[in-house]
Order: sequence, then structure tokens, then C-alpha cells
Amino acid sequence: MGNPTLREGMESADGWVEYLHELLSGHFYGRQDFKFYKYGDGRFDAETKKAVEQYQRDKGFTGNDVDGVVGDKTWSALQGHETLANTGTDGYDPGTYVDHGKHLRFHPDIMNYADGSDEQLSFRVVIVGDQDVDREEVRPFLHVEGPNGTTEPTDLFHGIGYHGPGGWFDVIWNKPTNAGPAGRYKAIVQLPMEYGGDTAIFEFNREATN
Repeated sequence: MGNPTLREGMESADGWVEYLHELLSGHFYGRQDFKFYKYGDGRFDAETKKAVEQYQRDKGFTGNDVDGVVGDKTWSALQGHETLANTGTDGYDPGTYVDHGKHLRFHPDIMNYADGSDEQLSFRVVIVGDQDVDREEVRPFLHVEGPNGTTEPTDLFHGIGYHGPGGWFDVIWNKPTNAGPAGRYKAIVQLPMEYGGDTAIFEFNREATN
């Protein structure tokens, strides 16, 4: 499942515009030169377009790529890809695409590791499809690489968030390093394919050894 092209004038029938608003709000958080915060209304309005254009400039886009349209290249920047995609769209007529189903995406900027004897690793998940998701049924696969080799933790629970398209929840693992030694760790997490199969990578340091 790819990312839909979003444009001014769209009113989200699923959760994609809300997902965009979350990513843009995070990018502009604390900025004095450009302020943007929007959550939950699902409308790609003129304010959103201006924020997309500023985001594109912030990421070094030039010329026709600064267009206020969220296509393949802009999505790849928003989702933190190391290599930007080529300029492109989803091929649908503007405003006609609706993501039907129970589909999810990781939030690329909200991943956290809490060190210590009660260590936890958490990832935020956003509902982008037009159907709500029972978060308790969402059990992503987690693979952690570190100084002690690899682990595949399964002790997880779900944090409270918001229901419905554009809503979110956190997936949290206890003992993600299996109480491993201090050092650098790399976590690779993937959502089940029935929810879109999105993947996120998060690197973190562990200091505690007991």
C-alpha cells in the first residue's frame, strides 16, 4: 500500500490528512519563523498548503517541487526516508482516493526508549484507513540488534490514544533488550501486513546494566 497524493481542497474520508497534519505539526513545533498546528479536522485547507510549501523549502525542494502537493517525494521526506523518492503522484484524479480498510502507519518522529531496570520501547501508530482498528489486535513484529546479539521481544501492550480515522495509539514493549548490556541498539519494527506492513527503524543507547 503506497501513500496517497494529498492536495488543497481535500477533506479526508480516511485518516491521511490527519496523519499529514501530525507530521507537519511536529516539524514546525517550537518554530518562531513559521507556525503551524492542526489536529483532527481532516481538511487540507490553504493553511495546510502553505505549511506543505514551507516544509518543502525547508527540505531543499526547489522550482516546481515547491507546489504544496504531498506526492511521492514529499511523503518520503515526511516519513524520514534516507533517500527521497522521485517526484510523482498516486495516479488518481485529485480528491478521489479513499483508503478503504484498517490501515496503519508509524509516526516517524514519535519513537522512544526508556532506560533502566524497567526499560520500555514505544512506537506511535496512526490510523490512516477509513475504518477504526482494535489496537489490542495489532501486534507488530520487533527485532532488536545490540551488543548481546539479537532479540525478538513479544511482551507488549498498547497505550491509550484516539479512535477512528486519523486517531493514534502507542505500541510499547517491556524489556526490549532483554536486560542486555550497555551499548548501542537498533530496533526494526513492522506492522502486520493486513494493516499495511509499514516498517520503522529506531536506534537508541542503553546505559543501565541492571
